[in-house]
Amino acid sequence: MTCLAGKMPAGPTAKMAVLLLKIFRHDCIHSPRLGVMLAKRKKMESRKQATNCTAGIRAGQILIFVAPLLMVICVLTLFYRPSNKKEPNKVPAAAATLDGPLRWVLAPHTGDSPTDREISQLQQRIRDGRNIELWLEQLGWAFVAKARESFDPGFYKLAEQCALSIEKRDPQSQEAMLLQAHVLQNLHRFNESEALARRLRSSG
Repeated sequence: MTCLAGKMPAGPTAKMAVLLLKIFRHDCIHSPRLGVMLAKRKKMESRKQATNCTAGIRAGQILIFVAPLLMVICVLTLFYRPSNKKEPNKVPAAAATLDGPLRWVLAPHTGDSPTDREISQLQQRIRDGRNIELWLEQLGWAFVAKARESFDPGFYKLAEQCALSIEKRDPQSQEAMLLQAHVLQNLHRFNESEALARRLRSSG
């Protein structure tokens, strides 16, 4: 190639030819290296494919192991759900009978005196739901007795709630009117007590 370049005439054409010869010579020198690089690249691609294949096999093995475990968990979740679900709109039968006044008079009562024990017993009988008006009247008078013993006017308020609860069930109940009139008298609400006494007299 050197001889060929020496015979070429001088000028732009000769310079172009010399440049092409240099390029061809450069490719010829580096072609073995290029082949080695291509061989290495193919080898790396083969290793990469082998690695991907191995990873795929391992993923399949893990999936085979995990899938039955997930199925068992799903089955256990379906069959072992708690059965005592709360129904938000459902009201217990015992609580449905407790109107406003009853919630006050059935509040837990403590004490060791005979009157205290009587109050607790009467509260329990009312909770049982039988002869409520009768036990409410007796509970009202028990609260009146407790108010006298303790000088606590709050028990008169509870006795009044007993009378109101009876009146709610029987608006013409003379027992409720008598109990309420007595409570109003002790609370110094004389005008209300007198009006209630006249009502009681006219109904009798």
